[in-house]
Amino acid sequence: MFSDTGQGSVFWFTIRCRQAEFEDLPVHLPEPEGPVQVFLTPPHILLVDDNPINQKVGQRLLHKLGCVVDVATDGPDAIAQATALGANYDLIFMDIQMPDMDGITATREIREHLGTGCRPWWP
Repeated sequence: MFSDTGQGSVFWFTIRCRQAEFEDLPVHLPEPEGPVQVFLTPPHILLVDDNPINQKVGQRLLHKLGCVVDVATDGPDAIAQATALGANYDLIFMDIQMPDMDGITATREIREHLGTGCRPWWP
């Protein structure tokens, strides 16, 4: 072990274990569900994340799936975009841990503002 005050520590260790045999590997593979269904109209997605890398990765993946993507950088920005006049998101991907306001609080506020017009949500 090496440790320097204010710099951190470095640890290393050895673990003894047996080599896995082919029979030990899981053999339950999911059945393919068939081809992916194409959307009739591109889904409008709000992607909420404070991490710029996650934003770029999420945007690229969703664009490849044919989605229209808007990005919010935190809870208050998500609330502003989701509740803006004319906003009609099919889906909101919400980061849970963000500065200023966590994703759960932002989701609650969006639901309160939209009332019965708010679509179901899954934590």
